[in-house]
Amino acid sequence: MNIDDNEKEPLVSVVVPVYNCEKYIGKCLASILEQEYQNIEIIVTDDGSSDKSAEIVKQKMNADSRIYLLQQQNMGVAIARNNAIDFAKGKYLLFVDADDFIGKSYIRELVDCAEKNQSQLVFCGYTMLEEQSGKSVRVMPKHYIQGISEEWAYIICVICSRMYLRQFWLDKKLSFISEEGSRGEDMPICIYTNAMAKNISMIQSCEYYYVQHEGSAMSAKKIFRFPYKAAVLYYRRIQHEGIQNNRDYLYMAMLKMFALFKYKLYQKADKKEKEYFSHYINTEYKNDMKAMKKAWFRLLWKIDLPLQHKVAITLLCIRH
Repeated sequence: MNIDDNEKEPLVSVVVPVYNCEKYIGKCLASILEQEYQNIEIIVTDDGSSDKSAEIVKQKMNADSRIYLLQQQNMGVAIARNNAIDFAKGKYLLFVDADDFIGKSYIRELVDCAEKNQSQLVFCGYTMLEEQSGKSVRVMPKHYIQGISEEWAYIICVICSRMYLRQFWLDKKLSFISEEGSRGEDMPICIYTNAMAKNISMIQSCEYYYVQHEGSAMSAKKIFRFPYKAAVLYYRRIQHEGIQNNRDYLYMAMLKMFALFKYKLYQKADKKEKEYFSHYINTEYKNDMKAMKKAWFRLLWKIDLPLQHKVAITLLCIRH
């Protein structure tokens, strides 16, 4: 591809928050720089790292003008992403975590799909890599029909397997909400955009490589808290602004998020946290729980969810 061709293609802003990832950030950035699709800007926000992460980014930045480094005191991944988005100039927003990497065709496939379909959101699958064992698991979306069969957008409900039209993000005034000790701060935004985007596309690709290691969120032994503020804020925004897509799948997604924490992530949480979580569900979503349950039992036998997920959600419905 020559320079003229490159200039005709839309700019993609790649957001990379980093905190003490000196072991992984080099590979992460190399995988982005080596993309088939070259018209990108890489915005790295260093969230107060105490290791050599920032030095490694600066070395890469000196060698390639497409990299920008923002630095902040340690305020968490939510603020790091927000600051990068404020800096971004691209037509599209893409998110890559500092300890992950992407395949060479990843951005090209997402952009081609978005441009062809004029999409506000394109989502795809991912490959889970266990660093210690070397094992990998591919999570490949099977189908997506907007308004009819939307579950795969909610099954893969993580910010790092999707690309957004930046104007859509700005129009909806989206931002990540920082909550101390929480995990899954990206899920409420993903649920919101699944419900509110008028044009969503899916590609069957697993070129995002999600690396699991001792320090990663998925592998950490620490008990993370539910994203209480973000979940209820974005849920209420959907109700206030008027949902654009199928409401049954929105209700399924909320129940699925509750079940994930109640039966998996909160297995080792203390009694106080478990009680608070149950109280939160019963109070904040009290007026909609009946409708959520009805929606779930309408979808139960026709949606493409693993059996254990169906069992967990059904148990949640029975107990709340």
